[in-house]
Amino acid sequence: MKRLLPLLAALALLCPCAPALARDVGTWEMFNVDARPAPESRWILHTDLHARRMAGRFQALLRPGVGFEIMPGLTLWGGYTWVPVHTDANEDHSQHDVWQQVQYTHRFVDKLNVLLRERIEERFDETADGLSLRLRGMARVGYLIHPALEMALWDESFVNLNGQDWASKGFQENRAFAGPAFHFPGARIEVGYMNQYVHASETMAHVVMTAFFVNY
Repeated sequence: MKRLLPLLAALALLCPCAPALARDVGTWEMFNVDARPAPESRWILHTDLHARRMAGRFQALLRPGVGFEIMPGLTLWGGYTWVPVHTDANEDHSQHDVWQQVQYTHRFVDKLNVLLRERIEERFDETADGLSLRLRGMARVGYLIHPALEMALWDESFVNLNGQDWASKGFQENRAFAGPAFHFPGARIEVGYMNQYVHASETMAHVVMTAFFVNY
């Protein structure tokens, strides 16, 4: 009987009587710029802009920041984020946060690019009280098929470290992406599929994502 327990548990997850997830679809576009004030500078100026269109709502994002390269591949960052949200029901609001992160990048055997990132955000919403602390952990792997073409996979999880009326404590969200990355001198374009699971609303979103990266 004990040998059957793992099988029964797996079948239970597939049971049609389990609560169904809400579904959503949309498109996300992102434009990311990292610029060094001088070629040999260890300081990096950062800006990324997002436009996220989902069913019944539009979300923009502006995230300026500053990074300092401690050693090749290892950078500390800090900055601010503004996230205005517009809904078809005219329930518009904005969220703000101050963020800090550590990021590590490395290339293995000239083919495999790895990025690891941990970010903490101190967030607040204009329509609610209380400061929410959120931890984000991301891992990205890119395999170079050609010097100008890479297959990219990444996953990012979000966990609220404290609870507020508008942001409950614990696991919040997961995003997973797969798609090609096209490399150009000083730039990269990624186009692919992103799966987004939001725990609070039990929603699974299917997103076409396009991201532009510029480095100089």
